[in-house]
Amino acid sequence: ITLGSNALTISGDARLSGGTFVGGSGTLEVRNLTLEGVNFTAPSGQLDIKGNYQFSGGSFFHNNGTVRF
Repeated sequence: ITLGSNALTISGDARLSGGTFVGGSGTLEVRNLTLEGVNFTAPSGQLDIKGNYQFSGGSFFHNNGTVRF
């Protein structure tokens, strides 16, 4: 999944298992974020995690963006 320059709001839980997520330059807002064996590149803009964050394997790249909890 590639976010590009768009904003994406997920009002529920986001569970990514395997594969690749590329955040692009947009904003990603999620309630709870679970990453399981996924190659995750955060947006270079902003990643807002409103609830819980769980990481179990894979990789997390900050992409020079802001992560807010």
